[in-house]
Amino acid sequence: MIVAKLMHSIEAGTERDLGDYVWFWCPGCAGYHRARVRMPDRPTDQEIADQQANRQGLWTWNGNESSPTIRASILLGIEQSGKRCHSFVTDGRIEYCTDSQHALSGQTIDLPEIEL
Repeated sequence: MIVAKLMHSIEAGTERDLGDYVWFWCPGCAGYHRARVRMPDRPTDQEIADQQANRQGLWTWNGNESSPTIRASILLGIEQSGKRCHSFVTDGRIEYCTDSQHALSGQTIDLPEIEL
């Protein structure tokens, strides 16, 4: 069993490369969140347009799986009433913004470990 705070996956799709993602467990939402850290080798026109319009951005990651920093912020659920989660991941800690709509809003916690 391998334990880490972050999963890094290269999404090699059946038809084309889909880019790289990092995944982490969010206790506030009781689910995984992901951030794309590398675009596909051959992005579609829609992926390029989404990135340029900041609808599906490209995050930076420091490459550290035990003490990750991911930028920009991660915002999920903006179209679902009462389901917003907005956070930063810095040095292995989740910093929940105050506009998050769950019990951890405004708090900073260590990223929980996950089994890989």
